[in-house]
Amino acid sequence: MTERPAMDRALLWQLAGLAVLAFLFRLVPILLTGGLQGMIDYDDGVYMGTALALVRDRIVYRDFYMLHPPGIVYVLTPFAALSWFFSDATAFGAARLGFMVLGAVNTFLVGLVASRFGRTAALAAAALYAVWLVVAKVERSTWLVAPQNTLLLLALFLLAPSLPGPGSVPVTWRRAALVGILIGCCGTIQIWGIVTAGVIFAWLFFRTFRQPGGWLRPILAYSIAGAATIAVLFLPFFLAAGDKMIRIVIFDQIGRAEGGVGILARMRQMEGLPVSVVTRLHLDIVPPVLFVVVMATVLVLAWRRPETRLWVALFVAQSLFLLKTPSFFGHYAAWMVPAAVLSIGMVVKTLLDWADGRQRLATGIKVVYGAGLAGYLLMTIAPTIVGFPVPSHNFEAAAIVAAIKDARCPTSDSPTVLILTGTMRRLLEDGCPLLVSPSGVSYDTDNNLKGKERSRPKQPEYQAAMQAYFGSSDAAMFIRDPKNMGFTQATWQVIQAHLPVRIDVDRVRVYLPASP
Repeated sequence: MTERPAMDRALLWQLAGLAVLAFLFRLVPILLTGGLQGMIDYDDGVYMGTALALVRDRIVYRDFYMLHPPGIVYVLTPFAALSWFFSDATAFGAARLGFMVLGAVNTFLVGLVASRFGRTAALAAAALYAVWLVVAKVERSTWLVAPQNTLLLLALFLLAPSLPGPGSVPVTWRRAALVGILIGCCGTIQIWGIVTAGVIFAWLFFRTFRQPGGWLRPILAYSIAGAATIAVLFLPFFLAAGDKMIRIVIFDQIGRAEGGVGILARMRQMEGLPVSVVTRLHLDIVPPVLFVVVMATVLVLAWRRPETRLWVALFVAQSLFLLKTPSFFGHYAAWMVPAAVLSIGMVVKTLLDWADGRQRLATGIKVVYGAGLAGYLLMTIAPTIVGFPVPSHNFEAAAIVAAIKDARCPTSDSPTVLILTGTMRRLLEDGCPLLVSPSGVSYDTDNNLKGKERSRPKQPEYQAAMQAYFGSSDAAMFIRDPKNMGFTQATWQVIQAHLPVRIDVDRVRVYLPASP
């Protein structure tokens, strides 16, 4: 039988403690490596760079390219505004710290949502969220996922009293409208939000179909509020960029080519298993077996416990979408973590309920789950032990700044390099050309090419854009693997003919014009 909610003061303090630990698990590995102003990734720099450009009057979609909707810009603009008083690098560090705080908030919210069904579910779910590297590594910088998880968890918190079980209340149109606003905000950050929105729509319909007052008003409130939220948040950028924004955000995203990441690799990354250990020990069978076992377990859970069906439906739908979507990067996996930990937390509670009265069995279940949490904690706070990348790389900003001191309009293949060296501010203030996401331009060029023919080396329009951008600058800084940019030999020749002098500063290759 389902317990009544157990939201007592002691549980709140326990969840707050887990939230503090979650914050530290995200912060400490960064501080022990490259720090808050180190190199972490490409995408996090794209989003922060877009917000930094906005506060200096460059508008995304109109003036430069970003593939995703503008929601992340709203989230990051307050941090970008700090660059009016401090350096861009300091603003970036503050934003990263802010996203770690979001990770702590999300941990607390997971426990709050799961507490609808008792202390055990709350602590099991929140503890997993706190230590799971899949989400912890993403909530260390300015990726798209952390604010989406916050919005989803707030929506699930609003819906929790309406889940089947003791004390369940009807879904009013007002509650449905608030949920629609929150899920609409998710859709303004990443168009994948349509998957989440669809699952919640279906759940609301079936949940309200037989309730007093019927389903029509809640469904309409949810749908209208969500659509209105998207429209309002899109509108300023649409007025500035016109239908170019819609082409970029929707059609370029839909048209992305297959990323070449196989299903088994996706499963491994969704589970947070280190590739080096899996490969070295010849455990390639583990990711698919674990995936099937977890999916089967949560489906049985949903069959036996109707109160979990919303969480399980989200977990299954988001997981299958991640396996299917053409483009996949490791940080995408964190998107399904809130629904995953809520479902798994209820599995743990159900198992312990089943073992009630059999002390040895209950202890064994707790030990196994605790060991799993400990394993994930080890990977989260010391990822290099199991072969995961360093969370943050040291960045020699001063040496790079010295190398390009005479350049008026330098360029880089990474927006993070521009931010950490203060170069982006120079470009914006001097009116220089700016590509916040240079390689991202490939999604908006050569639309006549399809499938494998649309790879960057085979895209003449993309190559021409890169030749024009880097080949006309007075300094170019490259830190990414050259294959990620997809330059042809001809493109490299154009760049090097214009910038023949190469200086290596740690991991950065700086190309400069010949001395006069």
